[in-house]
Amino acid sequence: MLIEFSVSNFRSIKNEQVLSLLPSSRIRKVVPENRLLTHKNYKNTETLASAVVFGANASGKSNLLRALEALAVMVQEGGDTVIGEGAKAYVPFRLDRLSRELPTDFYIRFIAGDGVQYEYEMSRDIDQVTHEALYSYPKARKVKLFERNQGEFIVFGQKLKGDKQSIAKHILPYQLLLTKGAQLGLNQLMAPWSFFKNHLRAYILYKSVYDDTLLQGIAKHIVSDESGRFLRNLSRLVNHSDTGVKGIEVVQEDSELMGLFEGRRRFKLKTIHSSEENLEDKIAFDLKEESIGTRKLVALGGLILRVLEAGDTLVIDELDQSMHPHLTRALIKLFHNPATNPKRAQLIFSTHDASLLNDDLFRFDQVFISERTEDGITEISSVSDIPHLKKEVPLEEWYLTGKFGGTPAINQMGLEFDFKTNLEDEE
Repeated sequence: MLIEFSVSNFRSIKNEQVLSLLPSSRIRKVVPENRLLTHKNYKNTETLASAVVFGANASGKSNLLRALEALAVMVQEGGDTVIGEGAKAYVPFRLDRLSRELPTDFYIRFIAGDGVQYEYEMSRDIDQVTHEALYSYPKARKVKLFERNQGEFIVFGQKLKGDKQSIAKHILPYQLLLTKGAQLGLNQLMAPWSFFKNHLRAYILYKSVYDDTLLQGIAKHIVSDESGRFLRNLSRLVNHSDTGVKGIEVVQEDSELMGLFEGRRRFKLKTIHSSEENLEDKIAFDLKEESIGTRKLVALGGLILRVLEAGDTLVIDELDQSMHPHLTRALIKLFHNPATNPKRAQLIFSTHDASLLNDDLFRFDQVFISERTEDGITEISSVSDIPHLKKEVPLEEWYLTGKFGGTPAINQMGLEFDFKTNLEDEE
């Protein structure tokens, strides 16, 4: 479970920006509690089941989600990275000279699969990790596992067991201690590392949900799920979403070589339709024959079902792309319903679809607004921070009219283009 995340000096984000999934005390008493999640080990720490970021194009909302993805990827690979690889994640704010020379700072607070709450801090520049620290809260009291600062000896907490000094001796300046330690046998680092490796799923911009890798993952999960529950759930989702599809099936792709290597087998998703003459007559279609919206539903719906099944945190850019608002709303509600979200999964996404602000789908503290200042700096704020905001406020209307900010300021008078041909100019 993600509790809080912050980042500074990353792309259009110059100053620290915070994405908090802690509920606001200002509104908790007047909003249904089914949008809050509680872990049995931390009953006093409720978190939001979902969060949505609105904002104009180029306001930086995607960069906030990109920062989460960047941190997850760095921790996943931070023990094996080579010199120069860190430059891919180090993308500082470039519109002033000082920021281009400063590290990017990340902070994240979460509950890992072992049921323990952790805080992880990491800063890096283009060449090396300048700061890294990990703390745990096994009994609501802060325990230091390690602290590391550029040019200083690593400080290990007394509670961290294992061959710490050997790892400290061999870790390189551009590698992450969290990752390296987990991979080399410090068992207490396994659960927090696994949160980034297995339970924080980010799909931002260039990682399209149509990507063949994602669909292959869904197909392989169907094949490996001996209970058949996942396939039944995915078929139910697609069938009840007015797509005309009755179900989903998986077939192995034909290839003389695929069968020789079990790990390289590829599978193909097919959709099942009923014949007009006989409803019992089932006809299979390749998924690529379906509409973009149906393909998106299979990919995104399959991903969401896996996240709900595992209790993961899903971060996705432009959730509503190529989908009807009613369908987007239905997918979001899966996270708000304890019956369909028994393992406390979370959804964090960006969108332009203001209609999602209707009908009390979100609490005020679940809605974040991204704005870009005149200096090109991204600023993120929560609607719940707006003073004297009453529950009866029409969020969609206020957002579209710019009362919250986050809407583009379009100069219509400036959109006058020259389409005349040379011949017309001569006449």
